[in-house]
Amino acid sequence: MEIETHRNILLVEDEAIIALATKKTLERYGFRVETVASGEKAVEAIASAQNVDLVLMDINLGPGIDGTTAAERILAIRDVPLVFLSSHTEREVVERTEGITSYGYIVKNSGETVLIASISMAFRLFEANRQAKEARNRLQATLDAIPDLMFIVDWDGYYRDFTNSAGIVPLAMDPGQIVGSHIGDVFPPEEVEQHLALYRACIETGTVQSHIYDLEIEGEKRFFDLRIARLDDRHILAIIRDVTEHRRNELRMEKLEQAIRQSPSTVVITDVDANIEYVNPKFTELTGYTPEEAIGENPRILQSGHTPQLVFRELWKTVTSGHEWHGSFRNRKKNGELYVESASIAPVKDKTGNTVSYIAVKEDITERVLAETRFKTLAEASPILIWESDEDKECIYFNAAWLRYTGRTIEMELGDGWAEGVHPEDLQRCLSTFHAAFDRREPFAMEYRLRRFDGTYGWVYDHGSPKLDGEGGFSGFLGACVDISELKRAQLELNDLRNQIENIAALHGQLPWSSSAPTERKS
Repeated sequence: MEIETHRNILLVEDEAIIALATKKTLERYGFRVETVASGEKAVEAIASAQNVDLVLMDINLGPGIDGTTAAERILAIRDVPLVFLSSHTEREVVERTEGITSYGYIVKNSGETVLIASISMAFRLFEANRQAKEARNRLQATLDAIPDLMFIVDWDGYYRDFTNSAGIVPLAMDPGQIVGSHIGDVFPPEEVEQHLALYRACIETGTVQSHIYDLEIEGEKRFFDLRIARLDDRHILAIIRDVTEHRRNELRMEKLEQAIRQSPSTVVITDVDANIEYVNPKFTELTGYTPEEAIGENPRILQSGHTPQLVFRELWKTVTSGHEWHGSFRNRKKNGELYVESASIAPVKDKTGNTVSYIAVKEDITERVLAETRFKTLAEASPILIWESDEDKECIYFNAAWLRYTGRTIEMELGDGWAEGVHPEDLQRCLSTFHAAFDRREPFAMEYRLRRFDGTYGWVYDHGSPKLDGEGGFSGFLGACVDISELKRAQLELNDLRNQIENIAALHGQLPWSSSAPTERKS
């Protein structure tokens, strides 16, 4: 017989001779034995000592508490294997001890073989119980951590058990009503039919079945992922995960992907080494490169050599530092045609803040650049004073005619610097007219005096119109000024002449002969 030795046994026996004989027997098998003669002493020993591996308990202990009461108090203090050693064989006594502990009941005088075998069995049973308890605890911890709802469902669709340890999966009915209810109490008829078919396929084939379904809970449509595994020939285990947020994210991603695919702007996504991972259809339409030709390449396949390298260095410095870059490129299509595009390039970061890719949103501005170039060419050649403002009421351009007229540099005029040249008596009226028209986004016309290069003031007629794109987008004002100084001088001279005529007419009406008709001469 293989005996576990070097274990500590507390022997509770009130008869000294029996205690001594039992102790010697146990020590011969390598056990360390401590004896006490009362139930109270046994409880004290357990409370104070931590090295008791087993309690061998007599039932009749004389005055004081008996062995069964002492056993109950001991087990309330510590989980330890406890074996009763008694001369009683009455059914009621044995049944009472079984209600306290199940590690054994030894009848005295059964012999040392029975004694040692019973003790050895008690140790093995205690170890098995310990391992089973640890396994149950691990299982419960696992179940508590699983964010899933688990049901045991029979062949006919009745719920037999369930667990929702994490408590994060919403239920379609009160938890107290689930066991014994039918899946038809939860699902509409078409889902009931499909679920039963899956249950029976799982039971018949033993293969795991899966199904994604939606269910309205508390007025909200939610999505669930169902996995079904066979338990026996009548029951399945249904594991249900709430995938509502995941499904919603998928739908959002599908919408986003659709929006990117249909975007009128070019979209390019690269990895952190600037290798192309995705291009949308607009990219192919504009550049001529198919996704198969572009993916894996570097965006430099579009470079024409007409964009300064300083631009690319500044771009890379900006995005690698975690910021968004804005600028423009003069690129080359697959067929060799040059085009100009404006771009916004930004890093894409994961939840930890690390850059995982870069996304570029670009727009073909070739026609706009050509139009602006033609406008600037015409404006610079025009004798009319031309100016341009942005959407923030800041002037961003004055042509050569304006600068010659005022004798100032472009840097002096930009922003609201041009207002320094307006005559102080006209300035407030000029600004009020401009701002009011700007806020209403309506054309305006006004006259004011503007200081010329020689320090004198000339009258100008200024007409401004809002800049609107094809979709009604507002980007500022465009204006043209004409010098009307000579016209103003002529108007003043005409007014002076008119006043002189009126004064002469008024004076003529005051002469004596102008007050009555001439008299006839008498003969």
